Amino acid sequence: MEKIEYTAVHSKVLIVAVHRAEGSWKAYVTPVAGINHQAEAPISWQADGEQLYESQARVFFPHLEEKPYAG
Repeated sequence: MEKIEYTAVHSKVLIVAVHRAEGSWKAYVTPVAGINHQAEAPISWQADGEQLYESQARVFFPHLEEKPYAG
């Protein structure tokens, strides 16, 4: 199962990091309704997310600097 984490850049825009089983990760920018980010994040990136370039993604998740990006 994939683990996700997210950060809100606006009430209706999330940046979602998806951790893969093999240890890499990807990040997506995705629009959301802005009602419940915790519920919206796990599904929104799959339907409407656009993958970020590694250089963009690492700005939002600097704590993942040691993990490879699956760009």
